[in-house]
Amino acid sequence: MKLKKIYLWPAALAVIFMSSIIIIASPVGDKTFIPLSQNSDTVEVKIYQSPTDVSESCESVDFIEVDIPKSATPLKDSLNYLISYLDNSNGFRLVSATIKDSVATLTFDDPNFFTSGGSCWSGILSSQVEKTALQFSGVKSVKFAGPEWLFQP
Repeated sequence: MKLKKIYLWPAALAVIFMSSIIIIASPVGDKTFIPLSQNSDTVEVKIYQSPTDVSESCESVDFIEVDIPKSATPLKDSLNYLISYLDNSNGFRLVSATIKDSVATLTFDDPNFFTSGGSCWSGILSSQVEKTALQFSGVKSVKFAGPEWLFQP
């Protein structure tokens, strides 16, 4: 058995083994398997996660590195991966992601007020999205669009 990588962050312990990320210990629940591609048609990106201790700050500071398929829309693909990591039964979704003059404009649909759960919750979510977007060299700032309650307490 050969392990590719081991990640340890406050929220979970994950091991990459045989082309899957296996989340071994997570406060969210049981083991999770996230398939990874073994070919050169992938790109490694950072997906920012919420911290386990929010007493100090309401910003997301932890991340995992994942392989996603190479495409013409890596920003959109990375954000969709982040959203799929969250509880996606709430209808929260990315509608569009555009970059113009180094500004990423991210439009979301949030029909069930998922992003509005208190100041710390909305701060963590907006930080996760913003930091995931800012990792791309063509993005210098992020602008959110969507319902008026998007990322509001």
